Amino acid sequence: MNSKGFWDDQFCIVTGAASGIGLATSKLLSSNGATVLGLDISENAGSNGKVFAENNNLYRKCDLSVPEEIEKVFAEFKNSKLAALFNVAGLPTNGLGIEETSVSDWDRIINVNLRAVFLTSKYSLPLFKNNGGGAIVNVSSVHAYSTMKNHAAYAASKGGMNSLTTELAIELNPQSIRVVGVAPGAIRTPMTTTDLERDAQLLNSLGFPTDGKSIGHVGEPEEIARILTWCASPEASFITGTTIQADGGLLSRLGYEKGN
Repeated sequence: MNSKGFWDDQFCIVTGAASGIGLATSKLLSSNGATVLGLDISENAGSNGKVFAENNNLYRKCDLSVPEEIEKVFAEFKNSKLAALFNVAGLPTNGLGIEETSVSDWDRIINVNLRAVFLTSKYSLPLFKNNGGGAIVNVSSVHAYSTMKNHAAYAASKGGMNSLTTELAIELNPQSIRVVGVAPGAIRTPMTTTDLERDAQLLNSLGFPTDGKSIGHVGEPEEIARILTWCASPEASFITGTTIQADGGLLSRLGYEKGN
């Protein structure tokens, strides 16, 4: 089955939609004819709000660390036919080591990055049933495979997401719902660059070249958005229960350097 024209009039939900990969995914889906419900903790989509003012798109403020807010949003759209759920939202560890990480810090990262994926998947099921099936695409991270110090909560949340993706694929297969993960490498988003204003110099010193050519270079949100939408389309109909690494070769380079 070809995905040409597939997104026309399809209803999709994207978390973390106000910026970065979530915004890029929302834009791409909308440009291909889908109606997008964007969820984010921001009061509105800010300067990017025009994306959610076009093509019948919608936007709701939703704190993904609060289960009741997630349940309320999905209940509002319980009669909709959901084609795809994109779990993009995530919180970083902000460089805190275990000794500096409080219980509240740990819980908030785990709750947004992992528990929220469980809840959005759970509450989306009636909407998928209305559609006769669909796809859930979870944005993981290379940190689930090879991480660095001071990223304990983030790495744990993404490792858990990979396992949850596999389990959900098995559990939801009878309902014709595919579940796929995508693990990006370093992507130029607000989450990764807020504390990296010296951008090129600092990123290169950390081992993430910004030249757009080197193995493991910093990618753009639009590159990941194209992969996410493909994973949810009929062209990826034989893919479920796995997490695809979309890292510009970062993990392969790390593996090579560790071995040398």
